[in-house]
Amino acid sequence: MSYWNVTVQLKSENENGKVQKIRELYLVDAESSVEATKKIYEDFKEETLEFEVVATSKSKVIKVV
Repeated sequence: MSYWNVTVQLKSENENGKVQKIRELYLVDAESSVEATKKIYEDFKEETLEFEVVATSKSKVIKVV
């Protein structure tokens, strides 16, 4: 078991009609970067916002208690 930091960029329209890019960081339990990315896409499949995985990196988190 290992943890991955996955950065997701979302595109959202504000009240003025301007598209804003928002970055969110997720901690994913996965064996590889590819698996972590796949889990994010599965989690976001119901989202109506446009999104993209922009970065993955192995986390220094050892354990979640």
